[in-house]
Amino acid sequence: MGAAASLRVLVLRSTKPDPGAALILFEAVVYRALAVPAAGLRLTLHCTVADREAHEKMGFNETRGRCTDPLCRRPGRAALTHALQQPRGIAMLHDHNSRSIGPAQGALAVQGYSPAAKLLHWLVVLLVLTQFLTAILMPEIGPDTVPATLIGLHFSFGVLILVVMAIRFIYRLLYPAPLDMPGSPAWERWAAHATHLAFYFILLVGPFLGWASASAHKLAVNVFGIISLPAIAAPKARWALTAGDIHAYMMWVLLALIALHAAAAFYHHLFVRDGVLQRMLPARRD
Repeated sequence: MGAAASLRVLVLRSTKPDPGAALILFEAVVYRALAVPAAGLRLTLHCTVADREAHEKMGFNETRGRCTDPLCRRPGRAALTHALQQPRGIAMLHDHNSRSIGPAQGALAVQGYSPAAKLLHWLVVLLVLTQFLTAILMPEIGPDTVPATLIGLHFSFGVLILVVMAIRFIYRLLYPAPLDMPGSPAWERWAAHATHLAFYFILLVGPFLGWASASAHKLAVNVFGIISLPAIAAPKARWALTAGDIHAYMMWVLLALIALHAAAAFYHHLFVRDGVLQRMLPARRD
């Protein structure tokens, strides 16, 4: 049975599946399907509940930072079914190298991202903001566009974003994200994981679409004057010109997602005060 079929069976057979669990399991399936065999690769599924007694009965070991229930530790269908059937739980990918930050809330302490994950995250933020700035200031690309400095910078930063996102994706495969915030509503978890997948899709596919559009307009992609990339589309190729239009629309979607993502982070920081924003900020030195 394939991964997609297994996922469908699990969702249908679960007694009380979490509305957000299917999307998170899909995310796990995507990572597993695209991952190359690598030493130390861990895609372990975990379950969390807000009630400490229920969590202890389920076999959670806070020292080891993961559920020790045999079903939860077993890969494949048993682990997924077990996680889906937890009434207040959710199937999760967990980075065993992540740090706990702040006081424990409910049953679990807030899990922070690793320093490397934080570095990659904020590097992508800086590159994307720079890319939007070059896109706004550079001349519009058309049939008779003459290469200009800002266009060259836009192409260069696009390639750099692609490289950094590829590194970030590989890092995510090797070191999955921390546990979800304990007690967060299912719709919030669903929205967070959907947004996360959208970020990866846009920032990995978008640069290729822009590259194809540049090739169709006979514009060379020269990365900061150091590396010249080959054309990946014939001049005036219809599919590549369409790819350029899709590239532009995707960037507007990306901008909306960034605004939504930032608003959610600040909402949690200012009103919910559950430590969500601190998960991605530099660790405080006590």
